Amino acid sequence: MRPVHALHLALLMCIPATACGGDGDGSSYGTEPGTAIGPAGGNTSLATGAGLTVPPDALDGEVLLAVQSLDEATTTALGALLDDDMTLRSELFAITPHGTQFQRPVTVTIPYRDDDASLSIIRLADESDESWEWLEGGAFSGSVASIDVRSLSIFAVAARVAADGGMRAASQGTQCSDGGSCESGHCVDGVCCDGACAGGCEACAVTAGGSVDGACAPIASGLDPDMECGGGLTCDGSGACHVANGTQCSDGGSCESGHCVDGVCCDGACAGGCEACHSSATLAADGTCAHVRDGDDPGLECAADLTCNGAGACHLDNGAQCGVDDDCESTRCIDGVCCDAPCDGQCRACLGSLTAGSDGQCGFITAGMDPDAECMPGQSCDGAGACAP
Repeated sequence: MRPVHALHLALLMCIPATACGGDGDGSSYGTEPGTAIGPAGGNTSLATGAGLTVPPDALDGEVLLAVQSLDEATTTALGALLDDDMTLRSELFAITPHGTQFQRPVTVTIPYRDDDASLSIIRLADESDESWEWLEGGAFSGSVASIDVRSLSIFAVAARVAADGGMRAASQGTQCSDGGSCESGHCVDGVCCDGACAGGCEACAVTAGGSVDGACAPIASGLDPDMECGGGLTCDGSGACHVANGTQCSDGGSCESGHCVDGVCCDGACAGGCEACHSSATLAADGTCAHVRDGDDPGLECAADLTCNGAGACHLDNGAQCGVDDDCESTRCIDGVCCDAPCDGQCRACLGSLTAGSDGQCGFITAGMDPDAECMPGQSCDGAGACAP
């Protein structure tokens, strides 16, 4: 770390506040008015592309936030704090108020020049304001760098320089275009990687399905961003290709999930009663284990006169003999059979022998009959749900 001279400290003391000097003359950076941003979030930026985006709920109250481009004198002074192996690749931008803390990450964007493989975003250390931090996780695209942070300071884009003046090899996880620019010698999925990562269903960047930038790892189960596996196949999370869920199969060994159910690769064993993994039997998509539809039993899992109830259990079909309501898929046991309706009106029944209809279908009792003595003496049901002489 380089020592901080009196000039450096004087400049740093000016930056968090408004411009040095009572009338604004002698400011060490621009005089952008800033933007009031509160709990709803918002953004503020310069025409150059430098900016700050604040998501909702990152602030408790309203704060006046500004992006300032530092002048040449301030840039020279703060640039002197850079380590010997660093060189600036952008202007310096103060995002104020300096030290502001956020409850959620906010995004800082910085325009830069030169697409060197060892680029990174740097920030003036919050704690002491005496040295630059080399930040991890920056993204570089179209000459604009971006990074998520939780506190404000002064930001820039820099590159590391080798002792001979050339660009220093980039570390693991840094963006790259070829292996020669990386310390490891491997540039995979756009980042310097810890190995060749040449196996199937392997990745070295989160954007390519890996777990951590710079570390070669199996692509997550169910993904295949580079279409390495071919039609109907997907990575299985262990570096191999298997049939994707919902695709036709003949055995579980061919499936990414290890489960072949109802002729398709399924997301689970799907071994419960009245469960299926094919859309023809459920209300879900092929490959998703779900309850068989109410009133159906394509796998003949239920005993005679029983059917699936849509909740993973077997119940009696309408018309089947029953003893209590819970025996029935309809939850209605009337006249000793499972009935399709409450059937609680006068001169109604659910037995075909009383209605000239079918067992399990509620209907009017046949005219001239009154099996439950519902009518007055000398009357009987009239076949239309009423009593008559």
